[in-house]
Amino acid sequence: MSRLKEVFRKAGFNVTRIGPNTDPWSRRIELLRQRKVGCVLDVGAHYGGFGNALYRAGFDGALISFEPLPQALDALRRRASRQNRWSVVPVAIGDRDATAEFSVSSRTTSSSLFAMTALAERAANAREESRISVPMRSIDSYCKENLPGVEKVYLKCDVQGAEFLVIQGAMETMVRAEVVELELSLVPLYESYWEFSEALRWFSDHGFNIWSIEPGFADQESGRVYQVDVIFARQI
Repeated sequence: MSRLKEVFRKAGFNVTRIGPNTDPWSRRIELLRQRKVGCVLDVGAHYGGFGNALYRAGFDGALISFEPLPQALDALRRRASRQNRWSVVPVAIGDRDATAEFSVSSRTTSSSLFAMTALAERAANAREESRISVPMRSIDSYCKENLPGVEKVYLKCDVQGAEFLVIQGAMETMVRAEVVELELSLVPLYESYWEFSEALRWFSDHGFNIWSIEPGFADQESGRVYQVDVIFARQI
């Protein structure tokens, strides 16, 4: 096996055994199993990459994807239609129920409730193309109306700077949150963003520990990591 690994390494590949200690999706599935969570709230679903990967890894529970961007919704709905328990809600998620202005980027994954900074535009090779009005809901409002009997949830947020807005609108639901996954910026990529150290402090103060940190968006030339995915698990 070691000889085979060396052959692949020389060709630019890394061979590892899939498991919670090596594979990020196996890690999520194991955490969901340990905490007996059967409902995932996928905030900022975009094309449905998170949900698709989660189901392929073995998740068999309910997944609710929230996505306001019209350009992403068709692909998201097609993916969701392959799973009986995957539903799509075409709204932005924030701190209240309202109509919000949404910044649409030429790199659609960079679209946000907040405008990109010059650093983000350079790093992502993207620019704001338009602003559109979208319906916005809070997680608390949605869950109170649609998930009154669900006791445990996994809240995942990929919202490009609006992380704290989502949490502000989810304070009642946080009582039911066993796991929270956030994409956090290490540098100011949006006009408003939750600073990494502040987010860690907030979750520690509210009874969560860091479960894992995974590198995300990085500078193509220098390799500097600008965003990370942080999974917080409730202390037990």
